[in-house]
Amino acid sequence: MCQFCLTLNSSTGVSLMSIPTAKSSKENYGSIGTYICTDLECVAYTLGKKKPEGIRQMEESLTQDEKIARLLENVQGLIARIEESLKK
Repeated sequence: MCQFCLTLNSSTGVSLMSIPTAKSSKENYGSIGTYICTDLECVAYTLGKKKPEGIRQMEESLTQDEKIARLLENVQGLIARIEESLKK
């Protein structure tokens, strides 16, 4: 499942995105990771313009505007986590 748009994908439909945040020693690196749509089509999935083939999606009662707000909140949350980690 993509952590931005919450779209269910096949195993090849999501990829782990790892963002380096610190290098504390020669062998120890800090990073933040999250799973995102491999095709980077989160907006199209959120707007209902695209659906992964063969994967049944969860039924939601959110409006399209609420889904868009959730997507933005999830992306902003990742950015906030990265910013916070870089301050340390």
